[in-house]
Amino acid sequence: MPFVVDTETTHYVPVSSMDHIIQLDQASGKELSLHAAAKEILQPKYTYTAHGFEWPDRRGIESTGFSRTLKNLLTAHLPSMIPNIDNTMIRTIEEQLEHCELDDQSYRKFSIQPNVKRLITIINNGIFFGPEFAQNEEFTNAALEYMDLVPAAAELVKIVPGVIAPFVASLVTQRHRASRTMHRFLAPVVQSRLEARANLEKQANEPVDCMQWLIDTSPKKQPWTVTRAVDEVLAVWFSSVPQLSMTASYTLYELAAHPDFCSLLRTESGSLAYGNFKTCAEGLVLMDSFIKECVRINPIDAISCRRKVLSPFEFSDGTRLSPGDWACVPQQAMWLDPKNFPNPHRFDPSRFAATNDRPSSQLTEVSETWVLWGYGRTACPGRFFATVLIKLLLANILLRYDLKIPEIGHGEKPAAKSFTWRSSIVPRDSMAILLKARP
Repeated sequence: MPFVVDTETTHYVPVSSMDHIIQLDQASGKELSLHAAAKEILQPKYTYTAHGFEWPDRRGIESTGFSRTLKNLLTAHLPSMIPNIDNTMIRTIEEQLEHCELDDQSYRKFSIQPNVKRLITIINNGIFFGPEFAQNEEFTNAALEYMDLVPAAAELVKIVPGVIAPFVASLVTQRHRASRTMHRFLAPVVQSRLEARANLEKQANEPVDCMQWLIDTSPKKQPWTVTRAVDEVLAVWFSSVPQLSMTASYTLYELAAHPDFCSLLRTESGSLAYGNFKTCAEGLVLMDSFIKECVRINPIDAISCRRKVLSPFEFSDGTRLSPGDWACVPQQAMWLDPKNFPNPHRFDPSRFAATNDRPSSQLTEVSETWVLWGYGRTACPGRFFATVLIKLLLANILLRYDLKIPEIGHGEKPAAKSFTWRSSIVPRDSMAILLKARP
């Protein structure tokens, strides 16, 4: 039975039955809006850029291009992108380890979240904007600053009077320094590509990146300006890094915390299955199950499928939502419910692998009990790309390094892995593992 959770800003109504979740998905954007929820969380009008980035409460025709870019074009190109992603990953991890503290057993203390976040940012910069942006340190530093300061500014903007919101956002983002830097690098590239599209010119060495695909699928009747195009591309890019880096960080920690399963995953990563994975971007069933169980035990958010209520809505059982309310699915509670997952507090790396009694359940699955990626029509179109990146990270670590959890001194308590902010469960920068190059 749904109930209401009051917060300082709104009323949340968590729903967890199959019928409610299906109805949540089937509701029109005029009634329940994912886009309006994201708009309220991030306050893009004030936080994204100095010139203001207006989002409507409901997405128009351009959302089709966003979905096609991430779900169809990016997924289809993943096999050809894997070699470059793999090389970037190997090189970046080696460079990061050079700056990590070395102990007397040749292990280096690797702070997971800061390093993984930078690694994912570098890779995503190349995938979204082109390979030159993966090698541009100034652009990478601006991107990392942007991801840190936009959410911080949004939190403050939500609690101050609207008249001073622009000033507060400018202060927190240091006059939008990071977005100005990113615009400075991206605008000339976007302008050239928009002009080529307008003139129906075929570019030599046609770019193979998300920015090009977003431009190719953007509205033709109302063409984007250069500024609008950069804003739209950055908005899609922004959604691809923070959640992915947090999920990858928890998974890497659990890898070090379960050495018995490490050997099985290392064998799989050194087998023909890994070669097939790098060719077709699919497979590695044991690793897939391990990652999915890590996600279940270490969710990055207690809720999913947020919808802001724009007009009165009533579920089939009579539960009513009023404009301004939020509906959501309490994924963390559902993942710890024994009705959904037997022995839910036990970490079982093989929980989702196939057995004689059941088929495998993949990380990219979308169902009423697995709403990591959302559900139904608005399920995350980039989930296949995210899964490939996490698998490549784990395989590279397993094949090149021995890993373990730092020892705890006598009488010391294990350090907390995370902290909570609203419904988010964020990895601490202090969460670390020890890595040593394998012979």
